[in-house]
Amino acid sequence: MARSFHSATIDNTIGNTKSATFYHKISDDHFEMLERDGRIYQRRDQIGFEGKPANVLEESVDFVLGSGNHARTFLHRT
Repeated sequence: MARSFHSATIDNTIGNTKSATFYHKISDDHFEMLERDGRIYQRRDQIGFEGKPANVLEESVDFVLGSGNHARTFLHRT
């Protein structure tokens, strides 16, 4: 339980890569975790007309919930 809630860092979100991606086929959503200027961001988009991203949502990740052994949830402040 000690590792279940903590501030977001590169190590506990995307590891030693610059970005990580995931495609959810059922909803046709593309997800990406990326590092920019020392901060972690989660981006979601869909492919729209002419192959351009549409319905883009990008939020900074402030906290991580979960140990990462089975799953993690990323939280942001609004």
